[in-house]
Amino acid sequence: MQKLPILDCKHFDCLTQLRPAMCALTLVVLAALLPPLLLADERAKTFPESIRQLNHNPMELAIQGERYQAQVPDTLDLADRMGLAVNALTNVWDPEREYGMKFVVDFSRKPPVLYVNHITDLYLNIPPKFVEALALTRLASGTDLNIATDLGVLKSQLKFIGDDGLTYAPVEMIKQVPQGLGQFEETPGGPAVSWSEIWGEGRQLVALSILAQIDDDPRWIEIGKRKVDRLLELTRTKKVADLTNIEFASKPPGDGDFESVRQKTQSAEKSEDLAEKFLIDEFRFLWRATYTPGIEVPANADEPGLMNSEGGGLYSKDDLMTIVYSIGSTGHGAGLFYRITGYEPALELSRGLAHWALARLFYNEDGSYSFWHYHHGLYALMAVCEYGIASGDRALLERVDACYRFVREMGDPLIGYFPEAQPGSDWYLQRQGNTVEICEVADMCWLALNLTKMGVGEYWDDVDRWVRNVYAQGQICDTGLFDSIPDAYYRTGPDPRPYRDTHNIKERSLGSFFGWMRANEGLEVQQTPQGPKLKEQSVQHCCTANGARTLYCIWDSIVQQQGDLVRVNLLLNRASPWLDVASYLPVKGEVDLHIKDTAKVAVRVPRWVNPENVQVTVNDESVRAKSEGRYLHVYLLQPGDQVRFTFDVPQKTFHRVLGEMPYRLTMRGNTVIAISPKGEAYPLYQNPPTGRLVEKGRFVPQIQNLQW
Repeated sequence: MQKLPILDCKHFDCLTQLRPAMCALTLVVLAALLPPLLLADERAKTFPESIRQLNHNPMELAIQGERYQAQVPDTLDLADRMGLAVNALTNVWDPEREYGMKFVVDFSRKPPVLYVNHITDLYLNIPPKFVEALALTRLASGTDLNIATDLGVLKSQLKFIGDDGLTYAPVEMIKQVPQGLGQFEETPGGPAVSWSEIWGEGRQLVALSILAQIDDDPRWIEIGKRKVDRLLELTRTKKVADLTNIEFASKPPGDGDFESVRQKTQSAEKSEDLAEKFLIDEFRFLWRATYTPGIEVPANADEPGLMNSEGGGLYSKDDLMTIVYSIGSTGHGAGLFYRITGYEPALELSRGLAHWALARLFYNEDGSYSFWHYHHGLYALMAVCEYGIASGDRALLERVDACYRFVREMGDPLIGYFPEAQPGSDWYLQRQGNTVEICEVADMCWLALNLTKMGVGEYWDDVDRWVRNVYAQGQICDTGLFDSIPDAYYRTGPDPRPYRDTHNIKERSLGSFFGWMRANEGLEVQQTPQGPKLKEQSVQHCCTANGARTLYCIWDSIVQQQGDLVRVNLLLNRASPWLDVASYLPVKGEVDLHIKDTAKVAVRVPRWVNPENVQVTVNDESVRAKSEGRYLHVYLLQPGDQVRFTFDVPQKTFHRVLGEMPYRLTMRGNTVIAISPKGEAYPLYQNPPTGRLVEKGRFVPQIQNLQW
């Protein structure tokens, strides 16, 4: 297989550095702390209690930087959006129950309700997503809103870490959560049983990777190493050449279609042929998704769905779900952790799980695959992409690219309408899951950015269209719209859900992302025997975390330094150490650059702009920009120079069927400025940008070149 140079980014080199002086400082700190922290043989022993005690707030480091006032156009500003997200990210916790996280917001009730989902979301798999999102959104926005909450969450999460490095649900809290909300119920007459969960472990690795780049405290890397070691212990390997037809003899329930894999297995005459088809020769698998302390891998362990395992499976509608669920966050987290630390076992874990995904889901050379849950399928694909970045495997990244191009057409690539159920799946054909979780849109943007960064594809326009439309509209930015919901849409009657919280839920939900939105409507309206009613779930906070953290990835990619050249890849507002971007799109075709610390810039224009027709001025004097593809280069710039790019913005009307419903869209450039019919409960596209200059604070973080 052709190999790419590891972390050799074609378009920008932001991934080649850690925070300045971090490595040297970390080595000094580690030397002072050894023993007992980082010796490999020590990791098998008990964690020092000091590693679970945190006396400083790492998030305070994220908000260090330069602040100033500036005149900025009233158009989409992702730093502002992340500042709003911090409000939502810090208003879901229960300090009295070890900072458990309330997961679902229900706007179908008056007043709206925030409530607990189940023990796993309460403590294991969603909190680390919020930790990552909080670090990234604070880094971009600079806000210190409710920053003490971050420390409380981190302290509680550290308490839950076992000596093996995995994070376990707090036993003393399980009894306070009603039956039916936990993975392992208390045995009658026996002690409560704690457990860890594979998705949560992966999200922990991602959060630890981000914390390690913000904070020089060595505990984040040490915890991550111990997690990786334990997770590797829980895996087993299987060679592709040893796969038998028996394993693929029947289609599992739901949409896990192994038929084409079975046919490939039958047709392969040599193991080398089979390995070439799969791009791999072996993979690692986890035989279950949940683990109790000290659990050992049984001798007959096999992949979920290929054996009658004793529990640990998820989502009985599709045995393949447990496999995909086990790959996504853990493969992603292991690959990112390797890129941050160079810890080889993390690369091995990332490799094994990425290969598992190739063997079981992404095996078609044309990129086609069938899986019922759009987001979980995409997250498994992200895990494969992450390993491709970490290892420099070009052939693997090209397979990811083929899958991306296939699944992009399963949704609506014009505005980024990617429904919860992947079109073509049984669930979708049953007319279920046709609303959007922001998770799917965020995942597609992440894939587009990374494939572009690695030079495998060029998808800036995809990201620009999606973030301006479904992504931006999916965030709650105006709580006043809730006041116009028709009274008949509300639900009444008893609400038996536990731990109901009705205190200022509208205000606390500002900055959240919708979990079941339509193209014109933030809140899903369902037809019932009593007439139209709001769905009883409005926000699921997995979407808030994924939406917030990926906004950072897009924001970070707007402006990138590459040697002595600064690229502007997306025409969105952005403050940076090298230049500030002021974008008037979609109101008019004007983008202004305020030069700070660069002599060379390259500005990318969208596909609907002819680069030859762009007018460029420096300090109001016309200049001729050098055109390279879609980038316009301007040189010999000085600090304080004002560079202006002007061009025409086309306006068009489109007719689309989105989530089974027909719409008329009016677009200026890449932005929807009107949609018909109008939404009924929480109508979208109601606050179009004005383009007027407004005085606002801008923030440039001290920490740059973060790997995400």
